[in-house]
Amino acid sequence: MFFLGVALTSIGSAYYHWAPDNGRLVWDRLPMSIAFMSLLAAIITERITVNAGLRSLLPLMALGIASVLYWHLTELKGQGDLRLYGLVQFYPVMAIPLLLTLFPARYTRSADLFVAVAF
Repeated sequence: MFFLGVALTSIGSAYYHWAPDNGRLVWDRLPMSIAFMSLLAAIITERITVNAGLRSLLPLMALGIASVLYWHLTELKGQGDLRLYGLVQFYPVMAIPLLLTLFPARYTRSADLFVAVAF
């Protein structure tokens, strides 16, 4: 799901940047939220338990999609509430380093994740 989200982000971002407007911005943000949330679920799988990660994948992705749809609906009403989307976008940035620090790695080369987070 993470790689699908990243691949779709390239398409959605290209579509948005071709003629930027709020209607097209949905297609830029939607795959990014899928990528963010699926990466968090993957880290949960790797660091906590496989069961916890798999159980969290669909709810986290649903939350990511809902955050974009909520923003879009409020944008259509002239309010553009980005709070939930902001949570979806920035929560993994805070949670992933915490999970990497608090829970031991199951696989080799997991220190590479710290490098990726740093970038």
